[in-house]
Amino acid sequence: MPKEIDLNQELSKFKHKNTFKIHFHQIDAAQILYNVEYFKLFENGRISYMQQFNLIHSIEQLMNDFLVMTAHNDIDYFRPARFNDEVEIWTRISEIRNSSLIFENLAVCKGVILAKGSTVYVHVDSKTQRSKPVPPEIVKNFQEYENSNN
Repeated sequence: MPKEIDLNQELSKFKHKNTFKIHFHQIDAAQILYNVEYFKLFENGRISYMQQFNLIHSIEQLMNDFLVMTAHNDIDYFRPARFNDEVEIWTRISEIRNSSLIFENLAVCKGVILAKGSTVYVHVDSKTQRSKPVPPEIVKNFQEYENSNN
């Protein structure tokens, strides 16, 4: 298992939070949140993050305005979530490259980090399915948000 990380130090990097309740259909035979469910929770956090910038409010908008595809996902697991837990999903963009966004997510429950993950989204042209630069206005909005002191 990866070394535990300091909650306060990690949370100081994040601004965006969603809270999700763990449902019965998400747990496995060991009565803990099934590992693949963290990917879904993290994705919901990323979608919510982008929606605050008026991106991805519909499939049509996603396809026409800001189509991204997942190029890479990884997760380190520290502690399990259980049925009925309220899990906070913290989301941030840690890096913006020419045509990609690197997101980080934390899953936190009762003041304990359960998991930490990262995802690389690549911005693509919906017609050619090839990568293309992230629009400068979107880069600016993300950077201003991430660098603000709110």
